[in-house]
Amino acid sequence: MAIARLYSDPVPDEVTFFGNGTEIAYFKHDNWEFQEEYRFVITAMPGPETQYQGDPAAYIETWKIWGSGINLMKENLNPTYVDIRLDPQALRSAQFLVGPLAPAGTLEAVEELVSRFAEGATVGLSNLDKLIRPRK
Repeated sequence: MAIARLYSDPVPDEVTFFGNGTEIAYFKHDNWEFQEEYRFVITAMPGPETQYQGDPAAYIETWKIWGSGINLMKENLNPTYVDIRLDPQALRSAQFLVGPLAPAGTLEAVEELVSRFAEGATVGLSNLDKLIRPRK
C-alpha cells in the first residue's frame, strides 16, 4: 500500500510519521471515492530565509532544500497558528459535515461556529452514520 512508507505504528496509540507528516493526507482508498471530498493540509512553520522573488518553481526548490533536514514531527518550530484569508463567499457556500464518530455535542458546536463565522453555510451529518464501526 502506498501509505505504508509514510508511517509506523508498532505499539497502540503511538504513530510515527515520516517525511513532513502531511503526505499521508493525500492518499485515500478508492472505497471512499463516493465522498467527493477535498483534502487540505495546512502546516504552520517558518520558511527558508530566501524571500519569494516571483518565481514559484525557484521558491519551492529553495523550500525543499531548506526543509530536507528538518523533522517536523520532532522539531519545535514555534508557530501555533496560520492566518489565511478566505473568500467570504466561499465560506457562505460551504457545506460542513460532522462525521459519525464525532463526540456528542460536535454538531451543535459546528452549528454555533458556522452561525458566527460562515453565515449561510450548511451543516449536516455525514451519510456514513451507522456505516462505520467505532474505533476500539
